[in-house]
Amino acid sequence: MFLLFLMVSVSCYFISRKIYKYKANPITIYLSVWILSVSLHQSKLIYFYDLSITTWIVIISAQLIFVTGCLFGAILPKKRVSRESISIKNSNKQRNLLKKYIIFSSLVSAIGIIPKILFVVQTYGLSLFGNISQIYTDSITGQMEYDSGLDTGGFIFVALVFGGIYLYKYRFEKVLIFPVILLILSQLTSGSRGNLIAGALLFISPLVLGFDKWKKNNLVKKIHVNRTKVLGLLLISVLFLITWSRSANGDLSLPYASEFMKSLNSSNKTIYSIVFYFSAPIAVLNEYLQDPIHSHWGAATFRFFYIMLDQFGFVNYNVNFIGEYLYNTPIPTNVLTYIGELIYDFNYGAFLVIFILGFVFDVTFRTARGKETIFSLLLVSVTFSLVALSFFAWFLRPSIFWSVLIIGGTLALIADRSNLIEEKNIRRI
Repeated sequence: MFLLFLMVSVSCYFISRKIYKYKANPITIYLSVWILSVSLHQSKLIYFYDLSITTWIVIISAQLIFVTGCLFGAILPKKRVSRESISIKNSNKQRNLLKKYIIFSSLVSAIGIIPKILFVVQTYGLSLFGNISQIYTDSITGQMEYDSGLDTGGFIFVALVFGGIYLYKYRFEKVLIFPVILLILSQLTSGSRGNLIAGALLFISPLVLGFDKWKKNNLVKKIHVNRTKVLGLLLISVLFLITWSRSANGDLSLPYASEFMKSLNSSNKTIYSIVFYFSAPIAVLNEYLQDPIHSHWGAATFRFFYIMLDQFGFVNYNVNFIGEYLYNTPIPTNVLTYIGELIYDFNYGAFLVIFILGFVFDVTFRTARGKETIFSLLLVSVTFSLVALSFFAWFLRPSIFWSVLIIGGTLALIADRSNLIEEKNIRRI
């Protein structure tokens, strides 16, 4: 079945090269993360249970349905985008407005992040990387006694998506360092890697999907490219340090690791941790499909709204997904991939959502590369991030992307309308 999965993946890759002119496109993004995750599971570096026929059918079906959604988006008639309509897309007014969005969102997020980082330093000491394992454990078990009141830390993801759009449309500037540093600080207060990766993806997505156009941009000089690389290297370094520090603490047990894996982790289990991170969700999906559970309709997808309704007393909703998703693979694990979470939400309707995801990714991808409006770039950044993280979880479950879609989307529409009014005024002149 693994060979069939690879054959289907290769076929889908060649299809993507036919319908897209760019290597980084919706289909190749999906294929990349799933081939990596499934291959690591099948490598037997860690001895998970063998995948059932049902699991293979679900994984391959989801892949084909996603690609079909992309193809359906590709065959729809497209409106021609005139050169005149985008002639001043990089206007100074829009540029300044984007910069204000980045600063405003960063400052609002800092109201929630700075007090918490001070609390964590006071509680665990200045050596946050050294204590990151304990911070993470206390954070997920609720033992961290921090009463945040109004938590505005989620605004950092709004700042990051606008930062990525600004970098793509214009160039690197010092203002982009602010949200990246705040993202790092926010994750040091929890020891989590998921939100750090999600924030980084939101930031880099316009560049990944439009790198060929970015390189041709006259505003992009070598110094800006190098500074962008440094910022990216900073995020990767922090992610590695968190992984290394969490792996270095505690015992060196490597449950169900192969002899080769043990030889690679003789003094630190960082490599084991990375392999486990990418491969375990497939193993959990396998166990979940044998014993599926369900809660409220759309429980994971619309968790953000269920929590809001719970706050006002309209529903009594259990948000403890950590316990509900916990399966023995044989290693106890609680990450379910986006397929599992969508089945949890919608049963067989999950495959319709996967089709819609492929369709939306294709449409937003083509729109963003054509019109390059702020709103289209924001939508494609969110869709790209959801797909890139699909091997791990369905990231509409956390509030991150809903905040970006609702708050960021509203601000993006305001920016685009402002630019449209400016265009009309110039044409009158």
